[in-house]
Amino acid sequence: FKLVLTCPDVDALQECGETVFGASGYHFAFASRHFAEVVAAGAEKGAAARLLAGRLGVPMSHTMGAGDAMTDYPMLKACALAFVPEDAPGSLLDIAAFVMPCCENGGLEQAFAHALSVMEG
Repeated sequence: FKLVLTCPDVDALQECGETVFGASGYHFAFASRHFAEVVAAGAEKGAAARLLAGRLGVPMSHTMGAGDAMTDYPMLKACALAFVPEDAPGSLLDIAAFVMPCCENGGLEQAFAHALSVMEG
């Protein structure tokens, strides 16, 4: 379960996160400048990727992830191949195995084609 909050006033959104979720069992993180996600403490996309791979018997060295927000960072770090659109935050671009065009410009199609070529060797 994930709750997404948005507000044009970033300071008010940050204050809301600190006031409402700061001392609770939830994690408050900005996904982008005006969007914040609230998830249970300890829940994050990297842990979910490792859990899913483990349940499927897939080594993390055979995984790929695609993301464009800072909340995707743990998942992108956990996966062997990280696909990130060209307009993503710099810290995501720094860990990308493949920088793709924006989704609107066929980025995911290019990412999947690249992943297929990597898998085929």
